[in-house]
Amino acid sequence: MVKRWSLVGGILLLVSLLLTGCVPKADYEAVVAERDSTLAVLQSVKNQLGSAQADVSDLKAEVSDLKAEGSDLKVKVSDLEAAVSDLEAEGKDLNSKLEKGLGQLDEVQQICDSLEPKLQMQQLLGKYLNKQAWSRIKGSSVSFAEYRYFAHEIFRIDMEKYLEAVDDFSLRIAYEKAVIWKTDGWTTNYKAYEELLDLLGELIEADRNKLRAASAD
Repeated sequence: MVKRWSLVGGILLLVSLLLTGCVPKADYEAVVAERDSTLAVLQSVKNQLGSAQADVSDLKAEVSDLKAEGSDLKVKVSDLEAAVSDLEAEGKDLNSKLEKGLGQLDEVQQICDSLEPKLQMQQLLGKYLNKQAWSRIKGSSVSFAEYRYFAHEIFRIDMEKYLEAVDDFSLRIAYEKAVIWKTDGWTTNYKAYEELLDLLGELIEADRNKLRAASAD
């Protein structure tokens, strides 16, 4: 700035001297050269300023774009957070349903485990009745020895196995009343035998009802 004012002062002085006709030509040319140099520097500064202003404008546009992108990203992040929250809720719901399903499956399995030996016992009791009937048929192909072996060995072993699996006190008492074991065989109380079959049928039906209820949930 000081240099610029010195240049202006020099030019005025030069003009004044020219008017008086006392300025050497060399001094005049030096002042003109300095003026031109200063103008060139000024033009360069103006050009740099224009370029800097353009850069500032570009930067402002970039900042505006970045702000817009940031706003979009915030929206996307918010949407993702909401989606994650929904997925977590769905996951919890599915996990709850899975646990419920596994619980029902365990319940059904327990009912089936309880029902199976009762059905086997019912089948065996029915087979025993048939053997009793066959032993009374004249000319039956089932000999008394075969019948006795079946009843004494297989029947008792299987019945004890099923009674242990069912583990029902009232059923065991009914069985002991229906079939009385002795050292040389057994005797059958047919009324008690029918009561045993009725009780077993009730236990089987109760398990079937439980199975239906568990399957319907």
